Amino acid sequence: MMQSFHPWMCSWLNSARRGHCLALVALAIVLQVQAQAVECPPTETIPGCPCYNFEDGLFLECAGATEEMLSSTLQGVLNAGGTDTLVQSLSVYELDRTVEELKEIAFPPGSQIRYLQISHSAIREVSETAFKNLRQSLESLALVSGRLPQVPQKALTDLHKLAALDLEANLIHDLPSFCFYGLKLMKLSVKGNQISKISEYAFAGLEENLSNLDLAENKLKIFPMAPLRRLENLASLRLAWNEISELPNDGYSTLSSLLMLDLSSNNFDKLSEDCFRPCPILHTLSLYYNSIETIHKDAFVSLKDLESIDLSHNKIVFLDVATFKANDRLRTIELSHNHVHYIGGVFANLPELRE
Repeated sequence: MMQSFHPWMCSWLNSARRGHCLALVALAIVLQVQAQAVECPPTETIPGCPCYNFEDGLFLECAGATEEMLSSTLQGVLNAGGTDTLVQSLSVYELDRTVEELKEIAFPPGSQIRYLQISHSAIREVSETAFKNLRQSLESLALVSGRLPQVPQKALTDLHKLAALDLEANLIHDLPSFCFYGLKLMKLSVKGNQISKISEYAFAGLEENLSNLDLAENKLKIFPMAPLRRLENLASLRLAWNEISELPNDGYSTLSSLLMLDLSSNNFDKLSEDCFRPCPILHTLSLYYNSIETIHKDAFVSLKDLESIDLSHNKIVFLDVATFKANDRLRTIELSHNHVHYIGGVFANLPELRE
């Protein structure tokens, strides 16, 4: 429920502060009235785009829409609620297949959208000015299941409020230098593309903010340490369903903030000595559905904070008794669907172990 504001809130202040307080209360009341006044426009003015008026704002869903339909729907919202009416979420499913370039026309002047998702489209290109009218509002953008051959960097560069970008299931082959420059992303997904190459400076500009990165279901053969090591606050990294077979260890590169690493469904056949040294504070490690046969007894020796490890669906036959000697915070170890014949003593001295 929305907080109510009354002048008596300022009654206990001295006269100088009371005037300032009353001004703030007046502003709060105006904002409260405006927020309460935001309503969905009449259904007949936005055909094909159901509108839902929830407590935190308007939610629009448009299926099979054209750019003109999107534009008229958003204009209908503006006409009903006034300039700068905030649309909390706009979801567009199966955008008209004749639209191969997303243009500015879809978002009329005054449009304010916080979360925008366009999925299952034929979009190959995004105009440099496509999001011009959303620069002051857009916080989350998803262009998924489209035909984008590359990151639309020029269209994104002025979206200074954008915190989350999802480009899943497009046709992106590589991430060149500075392709996200100008953004302050905290979360990025390029899952399900055809990425085989990532430039060392692909994530330039994201060093301080990016915490969640999804590179799963691509064609990476080499663990992309060079571009990743600059991401100071990267906490979650998904690299499942690639073609990676080993972790690089140059002696100095680290992912010092990484807590979760998913390397499931790759091409690992062994885990060498101290191979996870670059991830010193890792809590969760997934390696299921690889072809791992051998694990060096000191493979996990640097993972002092490891709490969960999944090694299921591999070809492990033997585990040395000292395999987890340095991991006394382990709570879960998953070893199902392997060929392990003897693991006596492997789980000794693991006081936190639950399964």
